[in-house]
Amino acid sequence: MANSARQVKPSPATAIGSVALFSVFPILSLLASNAEQVAFVSALRSAAAAVLGSLLLVAGARLALRDWPRAALLVIGALLLFFSYGHVYDLIRHVEISGVVLGRHRYLIPVWIAAGLVWLWVVLRLGSRISPRWMLALGALTVILPASSLIVRAMRTTLAPGPEVRAGPSAIETASAEALPDVYYIILDGYGRSDVLADLYAIDNSEFLEFLEQRGFYVAADARSNYSKTILSLASALNMQYLDEIVETQGVHSADRQPLIEMIQDSLVAQSLRTAGYQTVGFETGYPPTELTDAGVYLSDPGGASSASPLEWAARGANEFEIMLLQTTALRPALDKISEGQSLARSLISQPYRDHRRRVLFTLEELPGVSELPGPQFVFVHILVPHPPFVFGRNGEEVVQTRPFRLMDIEEYAPEEYTARYADQLLSLDTLLSNAIERILDTSERPPIIILQGDHGPGAYMSYSKPLTSNMRERMSILNAYLVPAEATRRLYSSISPVNSFRVLLDVLLGQTRPLLPDESFFTLDDTRLYNMINVTDRARSD
Repeated sequence: MANSARQVKPSPATAIGSVALFSVFPILSLLASNAEQVAFVSALRSAAAAVLGSLLLVAGARLALRDWPRAALLVIGALLLFFSYGHVYDLIRHVEISGVVLGRHRYLIPVWIAAGLVWLWVVLRLGSRISPRWMLALGALTVILPASSLIVRAMRTTLAPGPEVRAGPSAIETASAEALPDVYYIILDGYGRSDVLADLYAIDNSEFLEFLEQRGFYVAADARSNYSKTILSLASALNMQYLDEIVETQGVHSADRQPLIEMIQDSLVAQSLRTAGYQTVGFETGYPPTELTDAGVYLSDPGGASSASPLEWAARGANEFEIMLLQTTALRPALDKISEGQSLARSLISQPYRDHRRRVLFTLEELPGVSELPGPQFVFVHILVPHPPFVFGRNGEEVVQTRPFRLMDIEEYAPEEYTARYADQLLSLDTLLSNAIERILDTSERPPIIILQGDHGPGAYMSYSKPLTSNMRERMSILNAYLVPAEATRRLYSSISPVNSFRVLLDVLLGQTRPLLPDESFFTLDDTRLYNMINVTDRARSD
């Protein structure tokens, strides 16, 4: 009978589960969109804090409202507002209407407060008519997409075959492995060409170039990068080919970096050398696409985050992912106000900078020791300086940081600040690198091969909001120096680009004959859509 039917009481577990799902959605989504640049473990602490905080909030709301569905609905709205603020701010920060820039905290904060009050009114008016089941179903749907993306990426990374080796005659046919020299491929992220640095940055690095030449290096005076972004440049250089086929396959709207990562992780160059008897040596870089964790020897800083115990890891300051996440939240205005006088705020943001600095110092300190390993070694080294963030002063001193950590180098700094701090970091790097090279040469039993190369130039005058106004000569001109056998040196030329570096070297070293390709430069117009690029070879010469 109707009057004797009992109303089913809403289950607290359903309401709590829906809140937990909505709390991890922003973290999974951010992780999925940056999976190639941050390690999965870096998001664990954020996820734990978000779930715990949201559960405490829903418990408090339940006490105030005496109703689980309304409490869950209130907290879900609060989570969505909290985690979306920074995203909305970034979307409108450059939007102008009648000369008024909409992306200002003083405009957006009142809007967010009003939205919160409206949401509270809606929750109170709805009462208990909202079923927690639909909230749980919607929460599950929100996490399925980013979670699926992460799972698919992990499966592709695990199952994908390496690139096919199209090798010529093996070195084993021409020389014994014991007689082969160690090969060092050292990428200095964002290291520009000397004439461009002098023109645009007032940097005189002639002392470093003279050091290289005195030790037998050939410095390509007119060298340019083939691509304007690290992942494109290295995928091309390590496979001795342009990326036309991938660009055509992926399409200009694609943001999928996985094919490029696979080309870096198991490159044609590494496979060719491995076939000849070489062992690959990799280093922790802080940029996952260039961390060759499956290398024969992989070296990481024992004092860094990746080597910390669970207790040490939990006690560390905010990592790069956590800083990135905080910038998407309603805490963005506070982060943007960080100043040198706020020691607590500086402590929050400093740990990623210190980790970054430690990795650079560790790599340059340990690099010469590779020469003591038995057999020939192919050493792949990606050093993320002089590229921002700026962690070295002119004399190598640690730099006080006043902004949240990011690896971005575009539009993070005003040109005046960028050029000044870049100059300090580059000159500091020159000293550290000179010492490391000196030690490599002193400790090597056989004269080593060293290719010292920028992946692209600096970016003080580069913009993604107005990409075609960027200075192409600045971005595409690179340091490109070679310590190679005399026969290879004779084949080098002043405008050689990275796509041809190993075409020359592997011909001389292993007898793998490949014709040289035209030295062209391609500029990516969008920071997210990597394959949306144009040929800027002529502008890179003249800008």
